[in-house]
Amino acid sequence: MACCARMACRARIAFFHHLKQTAFWKLFLDYGQTTFVSLATDFSGLDFAALALERSTTAKFVHIWSCEKKGNLVKLVRQSSRFHKPKVNFPDATKRRTKEMPYADLFVSTPECQDYSPDGKQNGQKNESRGLLIKHSVRFILAKKPRAFLFEQSDQLFSKRHFPVLKKVMRICAKRGRYNVRAKKINSLDQTGCQYRCRTYIAGIRKIDGITSRPFKWPAKSTIRPKASQFINPPTDHDAPSLPPARPHKSPKEHNRSRQLAKSYVARWKARGANPKTSLVIGDTGCSKNRGSSRHEESPALTCRRCRGHDLWLSTHGRTADTNEMFKLQTHLEDLDDEFPNWQQTVSKGQMGDAICNSLHIPTVARILKNLLSAANIQDVQLKTEVPGF
Repeated sequence: MACCARMACRARIAFFHHLKQTAFWKLFLDYGQTTFVSLATDFSGLDFAALALERSTTAKFVHIWSCEKKGNLVKLVRQSSRFHKPKVNFPDATKRRTKEMPYADLFVSTPECQDYSPDGKQNGQKNESRGLLIKHSVRFILAKKPRAFLFEQSDQLFSKRHFPVLKKVMRICAKRGRYNVRAKKINSLDQTGCQYRCRTYIAGIRKIDGITSRPFKWPAKSTIRPKASQFINPPTDHDAPSLPPARPHKSPKEHNRSRQLAKSYVARWKARGANPKTSLVIGDTGCSKNRGSSRHEESPALTCRRCRGHDLWLSTHGRTADTNEMFKLQTHLEDLDDEFPNWQQTVSKGQMGDAICNSLHIPTVARILKNLLSAANIQDVQLKTEVPGF
């Protein structure tokens, strides 16, 4: 009898410990608006989701956990001057135990998109190592049931080839997780951005009995579109409107190809009535001639290839964009060193450029999260008007 009583006591303790670690214990609390939002980020990188909430909105939140396998990026985020440092980091999404992960009100996931991007091989879900990483985020949603979640993925999920993946994710979250799920392809140019960046966003709000959630609406197209030159450093004495200079890490063949691309961009925009020497044209000079693209007072989408090789050519400066300028194009914030002091001691320029391009576009995500938090009745959030471009 004594043995059975001890086993029953241990079972009760384990049961209440399980309730505390899951979302069910919150059913005993008020499901109204919370003072602080608990945030969790998957495939976090530089944690631009938390940066968007902190720098671009009035949200009050606590960063519960992140998931990032690159140790230098985790160290960089922990050394930053921001107060949203995650309490826990899970280094590998494929090996973590979902049942042991803490609950969060808001869950943001940005799985790798190379297998869906048109710049990649487009293997999609056939590549189990990267194409199916999104399933680990779905497992967390089904196990812990956050009140709201947001996925960001390549715009090719709406293509005929990869649409079954999008449809499956939405169906699982809606039926098994009891979420109101919506998906939309959004261009950052329509959300006060100066970067042509199309991405698929999947947003979900949990259905809770007795709780009336507000209707979720995607951010409306904005008439504000700042110029890219607003986020580029002014020309110095060393800058001059000319073709790309030679760089040590490029071969003569690659350098000649870059110059030919720059010449074609100059001729193209002159024919359209623009003067690339006085009006900023940003072009990709690190690709083949067939894939070259340029935009006037706008930036092409920041990708791993462009940022890692620093291949965004600035016509008014006669050089390629540096790491700080790429950061400002992606975030609309003032300076990289203000957010990540002494980042050169932790990561290289190539690694930082790779991390920046793989991160979220902050103006777009800030507008989506604002509507998502309000619709889920978690917290009423406003955008900070002092942020450039808002």
